[in-house]
Amino acid sequence: MLLPEHQNLHVRSLWPRETNSSTSSDHNGSGGGSGATQTVIIIIVVIAIVALLMLTIASVMILRRLRRRHENPKYVPTQFLKKKWRAWQPRQFSGSSKGQYSAGLQGTTSIPAWPLRSETRSAPASRQDLPDLERAQAEMLANSDGVERHTSVRSVMTLPAYSQSVREDEQVLAREGERDGIDVVVEMPETEQDEENRREEEMESLYQIRLQRRQEVAEREERRRRRQEARVRGDFAEVERIRLEGREATARREREGAAAMIAAHQATMATRDRRVSSVSYAELGVARHDGTRIRANSNDSDSRPLLDSAASINGASLRPWSTQESMPYSHHRNRSQISQNGSMMSASDEDPDFVDLAERPPFGRAGSDFEVVALNQGGHSRNNSAAHTPIGGRSRASTNASRNGAVRPSIDTSVSVSGDLGEGHIPSADPPSYDGEGFEDAPPYESPTSTRAPQIQTSSTSPQDQSDTEQISSASARIAEANQPFPPHAFSANPLKSRDDVAAACASLLGPLESGFSQNRALVRVGGSGTKFDETAAQIEGFARPLWGLAPLLAGGFNYRIAHLWTEGLAAGTDPRGSEFWGNMQDLDQRMVEACPVGFTLAIAGKQFWDPLTTQQKQNLSCWIGFMNDKEMPNTNWLWFRVFANLGLRANGAPYSHERIEADVAHLETFHRGGGWSNDEPEGYTQIDYYSGSFAIQFKDRAKQFALDFIHYQDPDGHSIPFGRSLTYRFATIAFWSAFAFADVEPPAPLTWGMIKGLLVRNLRWWSQKAHIFQPNGMLNIGYTYPNYYLAENYNSPGSPYWCMLAFAALAQPESPPFWSSSEEAHPFTQSPSPLPAIKALEIPKHIMVHKGGHTFLLSSGQKCHYPLKATQAKYGHFAYSASFGYSVPTGSYALEQFVPESALALSDDDGEIWKMRREVEDASTLEQDGQPFLYSAMYPWKYVEVKTWLIPPIDQAPNWHIRIRRIKTNRALQSAEGGFAIAGTRELDGRMLTEQTLESPKEGTAAFGKTALILSRAGASGVVELLWNDGRTGGVCNVDANSNLIEARTLLPTLYADLEAGATPMWFATAVFAMPSTVPDWQSQWKTGWQAIPQVPQWCWT
Repeated sequence: MLLPEHQNLHVRSLWPRETNSSTSSDHNGSGGGSGATQTVIIIIVVIAIVALLMLTIASVMILRRLRRRHENPKYVPTQFLKKKWRAWQPRQFSGSSKGQYSAGLQGTTSIPAWPLRSETRSAPASRQDLPDLERAQAEMLANSDGVERHTSVRSVMTLPAYSQSVREDEQVLAREGERDGIDVVVEMPETEQDEENRREEEMESLYQIRLQRRQEVAEREERRRRRQEARVRGDFAEVERIRLEGREATARREREGAAAMIAAHQATMATRDRRVSSVSYAELGVARHDGTRIRANSNDSDSRPLLDSAASINGASLRPWSTQESMPYSHHRNRSQISQNGSMMSASDEDPDFVDLAERPPFGRAGSDFEVVALNQGGHSRNNSAAHTPIGGRSRASTNASRNGAVRPSIDTSVSVSGDLGEGHIPSADPPSYDGEGFEDAPPYESPTSTRAPQIQTSSTSPQDQSDTEQISSASARIAEANQPFPPHAFSANPLKSRDDVAAACASLLGPLESGFSQNRALVRVGGSGTKFDETAAQIEGFARPLWGLAPLLAGGFNYRIAHLWTEGLAAGTDPRGSEFWGNMQDLDQRMVEACPVGFTLAIAGKQFWDPLTTQQKQNLSCWIGFMNDKEMPNTNWLWFRVFANLGLRANGAPYSHERIEADVAHLETFHRGGGWSNDEPEGYTQIDYYSGSFAIQFKDRAKQFALDFIHYQDPDGHSIPFGRSLTYRFATIAFWSAFAFADVEPPAPLTWGMIKGLLVRNLRWWSQKAHIFQPNGMLNIGYTYPNYYLAENYNSPGSPYWCMLAFAALAQPESPPFWSSSEEAHPFTQSPSPLPAIKALEIPKHIMVHKGGHTFLLSSGQKCHYPLKATQAKYGHFAYSASFGYSVPTGSYALEQFVPESALALSDDDGEIWKMRREVEDASTLEQDGQPFLYSAMYPWKYVEVKTWLIPPIDQAPNWHIRIRRIKTNRALQSAEGGFAIAGTRELDGRMLTEQTLESPKEGTAAFGKTALILSRAGASGVVELLWNDGRTGGVCNVDANSNLIEARTLLPTLYADLEAGATPMWFATAVFAMPSTVPDWQSQWKTGWQAIPQVPQWCWT
């Protein structure tokens, strides 16, 4: 041991000085030097002995600390020393002074201290002290009003024996009513290694229980899947077998499953000592290890722990459940009762504000890894102290429960006991259910309708009350549907019968645009969404496209109060020195498209738009249009736009390019396919869109031919069959008939002017009933019958929908010509017999037009878009398109519900994540057999996967059915899903989604059984049936994504599902598709007859 420096100085002073005298003394043989040497030796020996003692004491203390921390040695050499190390039980010393924390048990002259749990295990001889202890306890009972002070201590945390007075080694931190600390000192008798081993054993047991539960849940889920498949197949015998199998599995689980493992776990835990949360101390009451102090038989107690957390199985915090979180903690006191089995605070009848944990929700979600595992309370087990949660106290019970692994609910009792609760009977708490899945797997949802009791009408509910409730629900649904955040649009209130009505409708669409004009009137903002081109071009669309309606309105002699806005804007937009200059056209510029309505306006309404301009303004306008004559344009119908722009200049005597007109028209002639039909692109491309036909008006003879085909695309109610792209232009699909009247083309027989007028005004009336096509400001939105960006293309700006103004071209005609003077006539399909064929095959577009059973639709095979158009599979690749049900577009790229296989065959090779539908079509052709046309095509979604399709239109015996025959050959396993027509999926009564019904349901519902699926709704009936006797398909109802359908925002889809196996043998399927729209008179009584007339596969298909 090293000495301080000042002590070293004293030692050095003891040495004799080396002088001549000393030398002399030695020389003379004197004994003075020998005495000094002895003194030094003695001092050195004393110092060595002291150092050795201090080193020994330090070593012993270090070894004692290491032994208490590490019972199992790792680095002690030899087995003998290791055995001695394990057998060594170092004693506890209490050497703390007053006011310091004591790690040892307090001594007492009257009552012996409790032995440690480790001592009771390892030293059986200590049991001889029990009689003395019992006598001490009896004396304590006699002096403390019968409250036993020691036997309630059953915990991993062992409290020291209680003393009536404060000792020198104790510090009083708080008394009753104070919140500054705790009364006593608590120590852990377990070593850290003991605690860790115990925790590992418990957690391993819980982990094995979780694994067993997962296995049981997986088995139950497999049975549920098999049961669902059996129900779909209609195999009720299999359903019964699965039910019996489920009962056997339940019994087996109770015998040897998770339940049995939980019981074994509980039995193990019940034999272990546990911590208690409180202990009774005479008049001072209960001092909890977490700091809460309560007094026996006292109505006052702390209701919030003084310290931050209460002890749990692993020392983490746990707070009682709370139902309120907004109010601060408030101080309350309640009665405390202490049990020999544990401790708790129970509610008394005198304190209704007390909330017992037993009445609260269990900690942890059932079936999760955080689920509460409640073990039986008894023996030396520990209970949670049911401390009352203060009003407004914020609970972290669920979080803490997940940290702690397992917590125990308190014992509930309805008896208010004075004194020690251990004197009364305490029922053991039943453990909650331990059924469910593990942490990684969410538990399967089981509908409560499978176990709830039958819904029986009570006697207090009369049929009249039931009828009144249904009427209220129906009224609520109608009110919700009619509710609008803005007044009805003037377009919606227009009768649309006469020329003046149509003019007023045109003006009502133009009026709301006034608020969108820029300061100099050159730009019009209609909305805020973007496009693939610049914002200036988008707002030029908002300015120019309404001219398709304004120009014929003015040319027809109508006055319009804000027409000057467009005249002013035309001058400002083409002024290269102006702040709102549109910009010169570049190659492939969107401005080229908008030059078309400008040229059309100059051609038919030059008096209103050209004449008011100054010479400089006219020159600016001519130059702006002329810039496009030497620019590259797409090799599509865009070339018509340049033709129209130059014709507008020519009509007003302005400079134009005659050579460019000739060249463009000559090239456009190559787009013509015959019969008035023109493609959007050169030969080799098959895409044909609605407005392609409107340009056929340039050639009157072709217009007549085209009219006899085009009339099949309109149904008797006025709607056109939605097909292809750019459908956000809405009633531009009827522009051909307006242009037909504008050009004053003589209608070909059997058409008349009255029929053509009817086609126009009925279509406008159909759209006038679609209130959701307008924004709150009255402008049109992007979509179809409601706002829909899933449908939109990336070239659709907010102003794009105003291409629909093409439908008002006929307003340029005066009242006198036969078009406006003729009376409206019904569609030829309504005549009996109809002058038009009910089924007509169109070779050019590869369509078979059908009007049978009151349903107007087309079958399609052959068209495709040659560039990556959004939702191109839906716009050109479907097998059928309906005027009544529209078509559906995908909403996403994950799962079948987002791909929406409406009138399509969807295939997946990745377990249903990504689905492919027809896009590329090969070998498409229109064929005929026994006078019946049909379509053939093939597609190859993957290499070595071939799908051949034959589309057969309805026959007279089954007018509401068409057939799709498939021959599929695949080298890979696939999932398939084929849908019929998507149909409105909500109830007419209350607007809720349709539910499963039987075929006897008179009006609404869904049904899927075997190889069949059927949906009945306010929109009509739609269904599918597999005609061939194979076991590969099952029927179902696909709840497709909302807003996927053009006409209805909420739809359901009847679907046939099948798993396709890889192999060289082709698989055959024959899908019969049923459709009856609600426009069919008395359809609710007619659909059953039509549904039962299921067609058969024609014999020629197998020859």
